[in-house]
Amino acid sequence: MIIQQTIENDNIIEAKKILSTGKEDIQLLNDFKLFVENNKNLFSIDDLNTKDFDLLIYAINETRSFELIKYLIKSCKKYITCLNYETKQGEVPLFVAFVNAIPKKLKSEDSFFLIQYYIKIFNELRINGADINFCNRKGENLLIHLYNKELLNNDIFKILYNKK
Repeated sequence: MIIQQTIENDNIIEAKKILSTGKEDIQLLNDFKLFVENNKNLFSIDDLNTKDFDLLIYAINETRSFELIKYLIKSCKKYITCLNYETKQGEVPLFVAFVNAIPKKLKSEDSFFLIQYYIKIFNELRINGADINFCNRKGENLLIHLYNKELLNNDIFKILYNKK
């Protein structure tokens, strides 16, 4: 059991190293695919998701590779099956993508612009089945989650209302 956990942790650490290189979209995707391919006899891409680590959430937060996000959604059984889930840490992929799309210095009364990279991820998640009305353990859907984080303003409300 301890040996298995150590191996899992080592694989996750190595995956994080690759994902944290800051490489551009296609190069990062190719490096990650090569890592998975070279280690296919040791583990599958699905083995990188554990109760304490979610590959998709990590990629959304730490990379700038839309192609990698699409690859993960299409390649991991967990994401093919369902994108409406909450991690042990309380993260929901759709919520994470949209919160990241909002500039950090936004005040609720400000007009704003959204960071388009994260909107692309948000839209890709929705296309692949993520539900804007999914509720986390606190009973929050995306709108309530944004409201509770003081990130909801009229512009954001209108955007999300039109996406329902």
